[in-house]
Amino acid sequence: MSSFGERLKKRREEKGLSLRQIETATGITNSNLSKIERNKISPSLDAAALISSCLGESLDYLAKGLVIYDEPDPLINELIELFKKLDEVNQYSVKSYTSFLLTQNQNKKRAPDCGTQTESIKEEKNVYLPVLGSVAAGMPIMAHELVEGFLPVPAVKVKKNTYIVKAKGDSMIDAGINNGDLVMIHPQPSVEQGEMALVKVDGNVTIKKFYRYDHEIRLKPANGNMRDIVITDLAKIKVLGRVIGVIPAEEANLTMRADFNRDT
Repeated sequence: MSSFGERLKKRREEKGLSLRQIETATGITNSNLSKIERNKISPSLDAAALISSCLGESLDYLAKGLVIYDEPDPLINELIELFKKLDEVNQYSVKSYTSFLLTQNQNKKRAPDCGTQTESIKEEKNVYLPVLGSVAAGMPIMAHELVEGFLPVPAVKVKKNTYIVKAKGDSMIDAGINNGDLVMIHPQPSVEQGEMALVKVDGNVTIKKFYRYDHEIRLKPANGNMRDIVITDLAKIKVLGRVIGVIPAEEANLTMRADFNRDT
């Protein structure tokens, strides 16, 4: 039966990694890694965990050579049957959102990778954000909460849980938001005075500059031809997030990525 060191060496070579790359990622010296591979020393539990994370292998495999297979969840078949009963639009929405979640999960798993994989992650300057549908840059309208696709955005511009909505209307043109542009939203429950926000008003959604006063909230357009939206019943308004960026429609049309078509 092979040892921890032998399994480490086998997986490291399969992934094309050097001992120096693993040393950089884990902090375990090149000399000690070499001794582990040659069965001169045994790794501590902490060292084994670092190596396991770096290689993307389970401790069960590296320590004992065991490959663990998950038992199928009996809920899976039930979920499949429920999915089949959905209409075409809802099936598309579920598939698109599932794809987004899987992408996010894969990114989390890749983060601790070492060696050449770490370098490729550093070179990836884009992340894919879900495009959730249209909201008003005019009077409030309903947002269609359907994942229309995914758009690559420079990672430096993105905060956690950022998503994209498509602007409809011309009330924010003086702020650089035109009809059809894609607007990046960072979800948060409040914004500073005068910041552009995605706001739900009595069940409808709009993008405006947000101003709070003693007895009212004003949603100001960035268009001199349009009037403020004044809300005195504060229970009818909810801040969904802050505008953190705008992607022109022309640019978005060139890079938009839909991971599924509507055929099921």
